[in-house]
Amino acid sequence: MKKMTFLMTLISVALSTLGQLKPVSNLTWSQTYVYPNNYFKLTWHSPSMPHDTLVGYNVYRDSILFRFQTDTILNHEFIGMSNCPDDQFLWNNGNSQFYIHVNAVYNSNHIESGYIDSAYTYGYATGISEVIKDEINIYPIPSNGILKIDLQNYNKIEILNNDGSKVLEIKNATELNLRNLVKGIYYVKVSTANEVIIKKIILE
Repeated sequence: MKKMTFLMTLISVALSTLGQLKPVSNLTWSQTYVYPNNYFKLTWHSPSMPHDTLVGYNVYRDSILFRFQTDTILNHEFIGMSNCPDDQFLWNNGNSQFYIHVNAVYNSNHIESGYIDSAYTYGYATGISEVIKDEINIYPIPSNGILKIDLQNYNKIEILNNDGSKVLEIKNATELNLRNLVKGIYYVKVSTANEVIIKKIILE
């Protein structure tokens, strides 16, 4: 009986600890280049029903902590309020590509959650024709490998893996057949005459 009580106590403590470390959700990223500036917005939702005091968020570029903040938006906007200079976040010591994730931070000891979403950016755009954003309808997501794409007049579609490497290139298609790819997270990069559109997808 004592062993059972001890085991139940351990399970209770473990569940309580996991409850304290609930991650943020619905991480979204958009970026636009309008000469001569980059504009971007990173947003997320607070953890649902945290079991401890939520004090803020740590924003990471790859595995490097960029900043701690208390609001759920990091942005540099053409119109509206901004809380971050564009070059400060996007330049990333000259590295043109990186991943972004946000960890929830709990209590006075600043214990961090993990993360379930990440965003991918090509970094600081320097050409007037370069526009990076997340405005395209690709469905369904998650997918079993067959996706529809609602966009016309594009030059090409590239499928990037989670490291940013191209694994597939597609032209003149409104349906994407990705069944030969390993399950996981990918990015669809659509190039048109005037812009580059990037969308995160999940293959199950």
